[in-house]
Amino acid sequence: MYRSDGSGDTYAFTNYLSKISPAWRSEVGFATSVGFKAGVGAKGNAGITATVTKTPGAIGYSRPRT
Repeated sequence: MYRSDGSGDTYAFTNYLSKISPAWRSEVGFATSVGFKAGVGAKGNAGITATVTKTPGAIGYSRPRT
């Protein structure tokens, strides 16, 4: 799962991956919106949460509500 809309969460997640993986950095990079190579996109934290919840084995990222 990934955010289909741009977000600070996507920036933080892809920035981290870019720091630990040279391959990620060169192939995907980091920004508020990137071209993920695979997976299903969902809009907003609510969309990610709903899609992950109903998809067996899914992995997604979302910032908890504060």
